[in-house]
Amino acid sequence: MQSKFIYLQHAVQSERDKQVKIGPSTAGSQCDRCVWRALGATTPSESGPYWLGAAVGTGVHMYLAEMSARAGETEETVLIERKLVIGELEGYGTIKGSVDRFDIPEGVVRDWKSMYRKDLKALLAVYENNLQPVEGEPHTHVKMRHKVLNYYGQAHLYGLGLENEGFEVNSIALEFFCRDGVGDNDVNVLDWEYDPKYARALWARLEHIWENMGDTYAAHPECFPCGME
Repeated sequence: MQSKFIYLQHAVQSERDKQVKIGPSTAGSQCDRCVWRALGATTPSESGPYWLGAAVGTGVHMYLAEMSARAGETEETVLIERKLVIGELEGYGTIKGSVDRFDIPEGVVRDWKSMYRKDLKALLAVYENNLQPVEGEPHTHVKMRHKVLNYYGQAHLYGLGLENEGFEVNSIALEFFCRDGVGDNDVNVLDWEYDPKYARALWARLEHIWENMGDTYAAHPECFPCGME
């Protein structure tokens, strides 16, 4: 029985799992300390005992990519899991990422996320409040807002990479699929206009942190991983 679980743990590793260099998912984070730490990493992070959630998320991405292929969509109108160059950090290397889906005619960056239904209520609440803090809000809303804003940054860096390739980017959409969902109400889309200034500001911050790696960077007050240190 043990060998079965060892097999599963290793079988689900993707190229993203093996990645050492920082990518859009971390570079788009609100937390300067997370970015700083990722820039200094020399080996892939260990999944430890909590690997199954990431495996399920990878499975969702594979399913959605397959559904797009079955729909007969072509690269003339849609890009699926397109590898992008976000930029070059001198002395560090090329920063790359893979956008889940880009609808070319509409200029829409689509980033797929999987979540649980219990988180959906908080997700929609913070979105309806334009991601602004509300006095007396529950901690679940605080946590979800931080998570969504990190995703927002990640999608903007995909937009930057697409602009680098000459595509016109108009909007970003975070598409959430509930892992324990049962129907249409468990698929939700959060969308915004693409802000090229924000994307370039994220890149400028990445350059600044890399050029000043000897400094110490504070954690974002709502960053859960840093809060566990």
